[in-house]
Amino acid sequence: MSFGGIAGHETAKQVLTRAILTDRVSHAYLFEGPAHVGKTLTAVAFAKALMCAEPPEPAESCNACAICRAVGRGNHPDFLLLFPTSRLETTDEEGQKAVAEIEGSLIRREAIGQLIDRAYGRAVSARRKVLIVSDAQAMNEEAANHLLKTLEEPPGRTTIILTATSADSLLPTIVSRSQLVRFGPVPLAETQAAMTRAFPGLDSALVRSVAALSGGRPGWARRLLEHPDTLAIRRRLLDRVARLPDQPPLVCMRAAEILIDDAEAWWLATSEGHTARELLKRNRDRVLRTQVGELLDLLVTWFRDLSIAGEEGAEGLLINADRIAELKRAAGRAPNCAAAGAAVSQAKEALRGNANLRLTVEVMLIRVRRALTAAVPGPAFP
Repeated sequence: MSFGGIAGHETAKQVLTRAILTDRVSHAYLFEGPAHVGKTLTAVAFAKALMCAEPPEPAESCNACAICRAVGRGNHPDFLLLFPTSRLETTDEEGQKAVAEIEGSLIRREAIGQLIDRAYGRAVSARRKVLIVSDAQAMNEEAANHLLKTLEEPPGRTTIILTATSADSLLPTIVSRSQLVRFGPVPLAETQAAMTRAFPGLDSALVRSVAALSGGRPGWARRLLEHPDTLAIRRRLLDRVARLPDQPPLVCMRAAEILIDDAEAWWLATSEGHTARELLKRNRDRVLRTQVGELLDLLVTWFRDLSIAGEEGAEGLLINADRIAELKRAAGRAPNCAAAGAAVSQAKEALRGNANLRLTVEVMLIRVRRALTAAVPGPAFP
C-alpha cells in the first residue's frame, strides 16, 4: 500500500514524503497515536517507499516489484516488522511454531537482538533497510535498553521505526533519539470513505456504523468488516440488550453466559484459527477478559446512542447508524441510559483487575436491566 491508500494522517504523510524528497530520512522515527489508527500501516508504506526498486514517482512505491511484494509479505531480508508476542506458543496445521498477540504480551530482548543483527548486517537488495517495532511500549526494560544502544550509534542506510500509543510509555532517551511523528484519530468521514472503497458491496449504514464505532481507528474498522462473524456477534449482542428490560431478572444470568460465549466467538473470528484455539485453551481467562472488553465497548456506544436518539436532529450523531429506527423506538422506554452506560464502564474497569469474569458480567447486566426499567430518568450520558 502507498501513502495514497492510507486514510487520514495527511500531516504525518507529508512529513515522511518530504523526508524522502529532500534525502533527509532519519535513522529513527517514533510514530505516536492510538491503537489501530494506522501507525503500522503507514510505517510499512514508508518502508516500501524507501526500499522500492522501481518507484513510479519520488516518495512513492510501485507495490509490484519483488521488494515491495516481499515487504508486503513481511519476508524481505532488509525489512523486519516486530510485534509483541506472548510466551504462549503452539503449532499450526503444517507443524510450524506459531504465536499470537494478546493483551499483556511483551517485546523481549531476544526479539530486539534479532532487529539489531538485521540493522548491522549487509543490505541484500534494497536501497535502505527498514526495521519496525510495532507497539514499542510493550518492550520490557531489558529490550528497551538493548535497543537504546543501537539508536545511540545508528548504522548507515538503516531506518528504525517505533510505533507506540504514547511517547511517555518509552524511555526518554529512546524518544529523544527518534523523530516524533504524531497520529490522531481519523475523521469519521475519511474512515467511512476508506471503508466504503475497501468494501463496496456492504450496506452503507453498516459501514458508517462500523466507522463510527472505530472512534477514528481505520484498522479496527477494517478488522470488523473483514470478519463478518463479528458483525453477527454485534447484532446478537445489541438484540439481547434491547430485549433485556422486558425479561425477568434471572435472564441476566443466562445473558452473561451468552455474552462470554460471544467473546470467545469474537476472538476466534478475528484471530488465526488453530493458533487462536490453542491460546484460548491454554489461557482462557486472560483471552476472554480482553474480548469481553471489546464487546462492552459496543454496549457503551449503544447506551450513548439510546440517551440521545429521541432528540430532534439526533440521527446524524448516532454511532449505531444501521439501527436508527430501533434506537428511536427504544429511546422513550429507556429512562436511565446514563446508569446503564456507567454499569458497563465500571464492569470493564473491574475486568482489568482480578474481578471474577462471570460474576462481573452478571452484576453488570443486572444493573443495566435495573437502569433501563427504572421509573425516574437519570442524568444526561457523560
